[in-house]
Amino acid sequence: MRILEALRADPGLSDAARVRATMEELYRINLETNVGRLAPLISEVAQVIPSVAQTFHGGFVTRQYGIVTGMIADGTARGSFDEVDPLGMQHLIFGPIVTLSLSREMTAQFPDRDTLYPVARIKASHIDLILKLLLGNRTAAK
Repeated sequence: MRILEALRADPGLSDAARVRATMEELYRINLETNVGRLAPLISEVAQVIPSVAQTFHGGFVTRQYGIVTGMIADGTARGSFDEVDPLGMQHLIFGPIVTLSLSREMTAQFPDRDTLYPVARIKASHIDLILKLLLGNRTAAK
């Protein structure tokens, strides 16, 4: 969370570069760290112990959502981004990341998992599409 907060506050980044770096970090968190890969387990445990999911959602998921939607609102206020529905954009950003994480966990023992779910290609395409939506006719900063 500290990395995401630092990216949002970094005055050296353009708004587009900030979103790009943040999405890179969201992919890292959700696909490479234990806390990000807890989602399938928490989903299962939540059926029996709802407080586990409430704690995870409040302490992790909601904080990520807030940072990202705040970052987009900041960029919109500065004129860098087109107006977008914050809830829709939140789900366009997080949905594919969570789906990819779950898909890769489900297929962890598949010999062709990396062919079925190539992280680098999916991530690059996802980030580019989000930036195109946010920037409209502006140019995406790499």
